[in-house]
Amino acid sequence: MAMTSRHTPPPVQLTSPPDVIGAIPSLVGFHPSESVVLVCMHGARNRIGLVLRVDLPESEGYAEYVDDLSDRVSRTGADRVIVVCFTTETFADARLPRQDLIAQLHEGLARRDIDRMESLLVRDDWWWSYTCTEPCCPPSGTPLPRSPSSTVTEVEARCVLDGHAILANREELERSVQGPGSVRRAILQGRADEIGDQMVDRIRDRGLDHVRAETLGTARAMCERFVRGDHEIDDDEAVRVLVGILDKGARDPLLTWGMEYGFENVLPFMTALCQRAVDEIAVPICAVLAGVAYQHGNGALAAVALERALRIEPDNTLAGLLRTLLDGQVPPAEIRAVTRRLRDDLGDSAAPSGDRPAIA
Repeated sequence: MAMTSRHTPPPVQLTSPPDVIGAIPSLVGFHPSESVVLVCMHGARNRIGLVLRVDLPESEGYAEYVDDLSDRVSRTGADRVIVVCFTTETFADARLPRQDLIAQLHEGLARRDIDRMESLLVRDDWWWSYTCTEPCCPPSGTPLPRSPSSTVTEVEARCVLDGHAILANREELERSVQGPGSVRRAILQGRADEIGDQMVDRIRDRGLDHVRAETLGTARAMCERFVRGDHEIDDDEAVRVLVGILDKGARDPLLTWGMEYGFENVLPFMTALCQRAVDEIAVPICAVLAGVAYQHGNGALAAVALERALRIEPDNTLAGLLRTLLDGQVPPAEIRAVTRRLRDDLGDSAAPSGDRPAIA
């Protein structure tokens, strides 16, 4: 699933099927394949809200799939949707691929009083309409433009400026939050073990508050260098932070940093930390990345970060909570409001009270 929320520039009007199709990679963070994408629209001006991307289901038994998708859209408060099916499946008996699925989805949305603006098929750089029989939508299909329109270019530019990367596919997005490869993993695992032992000794000698402040100080210095354009990250510093935020008291302040440093700066920094995190110490940074991405409306990045966190630690409280909120389509604006309250509660986050749990 992918979630987006644009909240600064005036809205871009997507007025044609090629514009809608061309904008979708920017809205979900990658180029979908074998997917259904639902673009939720709100109000008389058709403001784009949540954008959902889900894998295509098996080729029969659509009822549960349709009910789940329709319920998700309904919870967003959408007035109408655009449905786009991306597939390489072949045509059968002059019927468009997945025509039965799209018809059932129309019915599910209608039962929830959600209008369907358009339903499109995208296959091999061509598009078709499931619903329009006018000359503008010939049954033989229409080739997608070789170059994006000015509208699509504007959407792409806004997403890049807002810190949203556009990747080739979901697998590439998943790889962006995975840990180091085998040789480097062994080195970083050894450093994590050493630094973990050192940190236990320092907590014993200097106290939890002191070590927590050191962790946050190191993380803040790294982040500020990154924001200034120095993207070289020292592995030892990274591992020290990753081990340190196993302490919830050091982890939680990082959830607020998107508001402080700018989401477009913090998301690449936290992604870089995820890439240096061996599984034994990866859950906190993956959960933090997911939380910050969710606040920014980047549900696709949040989802893959949570997948890694919950694969490693299925019972992790923060990751599980974020997964529940994401599945429930809680708007990013509400997550930002909760984060602002967290920031107020933390106050001087470099030295929180010592009664917070030491280890997540």
